[in-house]
Amino acid sequence: MSLRLALAASLLPLFCVADVASADDHTEAQATEEVKIRDVTLAVPTTWTQKPPSNRLRLAEFDVPSGDGEETDTQVVVSFFGGGGGGIGANVTRWIGQFDADGREVSLVEGSSPQGKYTFLDLTGTMRKSVGPPFLRKYELIEDARSVAIILTVEGTGNYFLKLAGPRATVDANADALLASFGADRDSEKPLDAE
Repeated sequence: MSLRLALAASLLPLFCVADVASADDHTEAQATEEVKIRDVTLAVPTTWTQKPPSNRLRLAEFDVPSGDGEETDTQVVVSFFGGGGGGIGANVTRWIGQFDADGREVSLVEGSSPQGKYTFLDLTGTMRKSVGPPFLRKYELIEDARSVAIILTVEGTGNYFLKLAGPRATVDANADALLASFGADRDSEKPLDAE
């Protein structure tokens, strides 16, 4: 059973637990290819196109095919900051802040995989997508958006950050593939409480 909590703009974000439904429960498994990214090996769908990272903070980027009629680019981004990059709580709070509070839905769980434990944040609502260099603080609004962000903790190494964000239909069609790419055990997941 899912526990739903109201999000209040004037308070610290509260996390509600929602079941993450498969976007494509009735299709055949996607063909994948292994991609080694430092300490992590991902089974990436062959429909995703790997390209050179657009900045030095990213280890890998993959273009994801858009859903019907969608014009917004959608990517999977993989980052690693060594011992830096902030803790899990700081990144979860930052990612939640990329969505307007009005109408935002949040799910936060932790689970395990063969490559390490993970924190999985699933957001829906109106997203503020950065346009241009971050210091310019320019955004475009994407209504009916979704973001799935994973913090994969590799023991003895640190946190890898995997994020897929864009129009909801495109993210819905690719979210399960992102979770499967590092071997997420969905049955191991348990809700995380607000701090």
